[in-house]
Amino acid sequence: MNSWAQRERARQTLAKEVGYSVKSHGDRLRVALAFPNTYWVGMSNLGFQTVYRLLNAEHDVVCERFFLPPKQELAELIATRAPLVTLESQTPVGDFDVVAFSVSFEWDYANVLTLLRLAGIPRPRVFGLVIDNPFKYVVLSLALAALTYAVCRRLTGSAFGRTLRAVREDEIAAQALGKNVVLVKIVITTISSALGALGGSLYAHYITYINPSSFTLEESIFIASLVILGGTERLAGPVVGAFILLAVPEALKFLAIPDTVAAPMRQILYGTLLILFMFVRPEGILGRARAKSA
Repeated sequence: MNSWAQRERARQTLAKEVGYSVKSHGDRLRVALAFPNTYWVGMSNLGFQTVYRLLNAEHDVVCERFFLPPKQELAELIATRAPLVTLESQTPVGDFDVVAFSVSFEWDYANVLTLLRLAGIPRPRVFGLVIDNPFKYVVLSLALAALTYAVCRRLTGSAFGRTLRAVREDEIAAQALGKNVVLVKIVITTISSALGALGGSLYAHYITYINPSSFTLEESIFIASLVILGGTERLAGPVVGAFILLAVPEALKFLAIPDTVAAPMRQILYGTLLILFMFVRPEGILGRARAKSA
């Protein structure tokens, strides 16, 4: 189904309704209200209609609806990657400020992911420039990486950074010197989560769709391996670790190795490198070697 056919079907559906609300977007907060089931099921839900009416009762809010398309239309939308549009103005859902869901049945939770996939995540904009190709994403990623490195460098060079090193070396000694160890851990965890969310947001905008299967335990272990391999005591450690664990296995692509063999070989290479460094240099490549006790 192309965009024109989808918009025309939305106009035909809207022509059969009474009591719907059409408002100009302007500077209003744009809310796309979804019911993760077909149009007929959603319109028979009084709760969904109540939320729709209450949101449009606000002068500075415009709320429009969208539903799960029928099976045939759904398959066509997925195949053609046509943007899902709202019923009232036939605007792509990805252009709205807020996407809200009214879920009444447990079975509809799976449809929430389907609607999010169809809606898509919009491409990021930086000073009005749309980041819509791989080269721009590389530039943006490098800029954010440099900013993150600068923030971390400034943080570790401050008094708070010295407190972090003290807590890492000996919590009891740091606490004896009057440092609030619990507060320090909470603050650094919050900062780390914010920086991690920055990378996750960039990833989400790049692929325009995310689901729980994108963030498995294996991914967490892999990210931790980058840090451990490069060294946890220097900011450049994770950079070096990422280069080794990402660039070196990619070299297998240039060899005449079938894909069925290359994938397991990468995992074997990861494990071999980690085991090797655990015995030879447990502090990481850029970590400071510690004196061995007698």
